[in-house]
Amino acid sequence: MSNGTSGSTAHRRRRLFSSFLGYYAGQLHLFIADIICAITVAGIDLA
Repeated sequence: MSNGTSGSTAHRRRRLFSSFLGYYAGQLHLFIADIICAITVAGIDLA
């Protein structure tokens, strides 16, 4: 039973993600470095 909320949820997520990326608009290299560091630390923590 779908009440039509899945489309609005997907739109909301897309808008939220777009808003989040807007903070890194001028510093894409910083965003990439941040993600790489986060993945590295998570991998070390799991090891």
